[in-house]
Amino acid sequence: MAGSYAVTFIDHAGQSSTFRVHTPEVDEVNYVEVEGKMVALRATVEVLSLGKVVKDARTWSTIRLAPDPPVSEVAQRETKYLVRYRDAVTHEIFNCEIPVADPEQLPGTNTDVVDLGDGNWPAFVTAFEDVVLSKNGNAVVILQAILVARRMKSGTGRVY
Repeated sequence: MAGSYAVTFIDHAGQSSTFRVHTPEVDEVNYVEVEGKMVALRATVEVLSLGKVVKDARTWSTIRLAPDPPVSEVAQRETKYLVRYRDAVTHEIFNCEIPVADPEQLPGTNTDVVDLGDGNWPAFVTAFEDVVLSKNGNAVVILQAILVARRMKSGTGRVY
């Protein structure tokens, strides 16, 4: 499967926008060639933009896994698990989200707070802490996960 290349710019107001394209899959044989082409592409895109580059992301391989939507009507993008974690050295707090949260992963019906020691959560905690680094490059420790969702505004059918 193909990889991808993304260059994120910010405008004068600090709002971001991303130039994103698919690229060949990268392996040990073509790495230097594809990397050189990405550097050249970024240089040409920067000349065409007034924005400031804030991120240059290269994904060597992207595999599309599920072309069809989930069967469950509960599977909504507005429902997420907010995962709070901290840098193990600086103790700075960070967040990430698990989209389309499964509310069945909660310990009961009267709480939105996850029990990190129950069900599938210990495996997630282990996998997360084994690979994720803080923006400072340090190991992280998960503090909490909470089910969060947008609510439908009564009578409008709009999410807010």
